[in-house]
Amino acid sequence: MGIGLSERAVRYHLRLMDERGLTRLVGRRDGRLITALGEAEIKKAMVSHKVGLTLSRIENAGFPH
Repeated sequence: MGIGLSERAVRYHLRLMDERGLTRLVGRRDGRLITALGEAEIKKAMVSHKVGLTLSRIENAGFPH
């Protein structure tokens, strides 16, 4: 998406997701897994993204609000 992040920033955000229960660490080198709570959050985010796309399409079609 063209967003530059340092390794430190990535570690910080991954740790936050772990603390919030969205992901969990699997060993020191194996990475992370998305938890059930994380999957639910992704589904919610996708819904809001879809709503935003729908609104954009309506605006681009020139329909009055």
